[in-house]
Amino acid sequence: MYRIQFSYLLVFFFSLLTLQGTATGLTDPEEKTGVLKMSRVQARPDLPGSLSIDFGFNSVPQNGGSGSFRLLGSRSLNLTYYYDFYMGQSPISIHSGLGVGLDRYKFDSLVTMTTTLDADLNKSVNLEGLGEVFSDIRSVDKSMFVTNYIDIPLEVRYTVLPRQRHKSFWVSAGGKVGVLFQSHTKVKYEDIAKDDISIKNRENFELEPIRYAFIARMGVGSFSAYYIQRLNPLFKGDHTPLGIDATNFTVGLSIRVF
Repeated sequence: MYRIQFSYLLVFFFSLLTLQGTATGLTDPEEKTGVLKMSRVQARPDLPGSLSIDFGFNSVPQNGGSGSFRLLGSRSLNLTYYYDFYMGQSPISIHSGLGVGLDRYKFDSLVTMTTTLDADLNKSVNLEGLGEVFSDIRSVDKSMFVTNYIDIPLEVRYTVLPRQRHKSFWVSAGGKVGVLFQSHTKVKYEDIAKDDISIKNRENFELEPIRYAFIARMGVGSFSAYYIQRLNPLFKGDHTPLGIDATNFTVGLSIRVF
């Protein structure tokens, strides 16, 4: 029996909303000069807010240690439903909501993380040294560390042309609070029999259960670029593995689909 992850269900739910927002309908046909023409009307969910999709890359500053993360493989996906508070034609508006933050960190060396070998400290572990778990490694395709959060953002936006918000330039700043709901490592490798093997290790890795972050955005209409700076450490106290300076940041692009 296959196990469906909670994060995948959330992605599926938000995708359904996206499809609903981009669906089209047909009006009554009009016949002109013998040619049958159909006019299309854009359909939109009858909701008071908007759905935002952020895609970016996580950067984790290093401070020595035996492993590091690869920027291009360390990706971030945020799916957030915002409720928008507009104050008439004022250029100032407030945006808050609820969403999920799905962060991946990809190791660029043959390591993973575990707390099972040492109850008091996260360990940087060479995969070839874990014979009881990762046996007969021929080559490693990927080694990743995954954290998933429920996020509550709050942003204040300034829009240059508030009467034309759909195409005006704007900037915003604010923050968000996230609650960790799942974390794991994932290692995909090929053994000496040339079989592809994938292993997930679900632990809490001594992660802080709550995260706080600063958010800055600038964009035009529904498109924007964003920067997120984590304000508190990723791990508790002295449990930081791999020499990570774990107040990481994320940069990326965003689109509001409705």
